[in-house]
Amino acid sequence: LNWLKWLVHFFASSATPGMADLDVSRLLAGLQRGAVPGADGSVEFLCKKFSSLIDRLKQAEANEAAERENYTALEAKLQAEEQEADAERRRLEVATLAAREETRQAELTVTEVVEKEMISKEEVMGLKAETEALVHRKRLLEETCRTEHARMGEAQGRLRRQQLSKPQMLE
Repeated sequence: LNWLKWLVHFFASSATPGMADLDVSRLLAGLQRGAVPGADGSVEFLCKKFSSLIDRLKQAEANEAAERENYTALEAKLQAEEQEADAERRRLEVATLAAREETRQAELTVTEVVEKEMISKEEVMGLKAETEALVHRKRLLEETCRTEHARMGEAQGRLRRQQLSKPQMLE
């Protein structure tokens, strides 16, 4: 009977307020006396319908609770994955910075090596030029030496001839 009162009240609440109270009271009184024709079938139908609706409501609430739990689990999983992604991003940033520093150091080393190579090439070119100048000077000196030897040989030859010719003059 409580179910019935609730159902009647539920359906009556959609009517206008003053009229609903009168109709509900009369309907309730008639149902309790059994004076409303076909009321038993209607009440049974409404009770079944109400039970079905209650079952569907409970199922919907259970589904909603399950969805909330699923949402909570997915939210936790998402947060964990975001934390992992943040950690991975930070690790990659650190690795990138280290690689950039390593690259910068390598570039500095290459620059130093290239500069030293250029200096060495300049030194080698200077030494080659100096060597060529010395070789040229050596040739000139050798030529001068040969010329001087030849002149000295001629001078000695003249001196001997003069010495040889003087004793004959003294005699």
